[in-house]
Amino acid sequence: MERGKPILSDPTRFSEGYPLLSQQKPTQTEREALQAREKQYYIDHPQSSLELTPTEFTSPYGMPVYKDQFGMNHSESTDTFKLPDGRWTTAPMIWPDPQTGKARYFTRPETIEFLGGHGWSNPITGEKIPMFGSEPEASSWAVDRDMTLQDKNLPFNRR
Repeated sequence: MERGKPILSDPTRFSEGYPLLSQQKPTQTEREALQAREKQYYIDHPQSSLELTPTEFTSPYGMPVYKDQFGMNHSESTDTFKLPDGRWTTAPMIWPDPQTGKARYFTRPETIEFLGGHGWSNPITGEKIPMFGSEPEASSWAVDRDMTLQDKNLPFNRR
């Protein structure tokens, strides 16, 4: 898979799913289980402590896939938050460090500054960062997108 070329014809329309995915929407239980697993992972392994190494893979959304020192994959890990203008967003947190060029998790303020400097567009994929009217809408979007990235048929999830 070529880096920077999304598999999906329109990566912002993630709910249509990755072509190999079952078209069945994940259950609420599956969504909650994913959220609980990820929350626990980041409690056990704070983002600031993770060392990200590039892999040969790219996500269906065109983002590079990295592996941390514990063997876990990361591609865009998002944060959902309210902007000063009242809109909500779900933004990727993994970007190349401006000084070292190595991928790392940005803090929320760093993410806001970085994406604001790019007109709220993803500089890797060109995708506009989504904006929402409410936190539940933004969070649901993030979980749906994350569920797509967990598909075992994706090359970077085959172990």
